[in-house]
Amino acid sequence: MLQKINPETANIRKIYGIKPSLWRLAIGDYKLLFRKAEDRLVVHRVIDRKELERVLKKIKFR
Repeated sequence: MLQKINPETANIRKIYGIKPSLWRLAIGDYKLLFRKAEDRLVVHRVIDRKELERVLKKIKFR
C-alpha cells in the first residue's frame, strides 16, 4: 500500500515535531493519523478535522 500512495496527488501531509514521524491523510471532514512502520501503516486515530490540533498536543509516542 505504501508504494501506491503518491504524496503529490493524495491529500497526505507529514506532521512535523513528532517523533517517530506521523502523517495525516485527509478524508472529507476527517483526518487519519498514521505512521509508517517498515512495510506497513500503523493507524493511530481517525478524528474530525476540527479536533486535529487539540489531539496532536496530547499525542505522545514512545
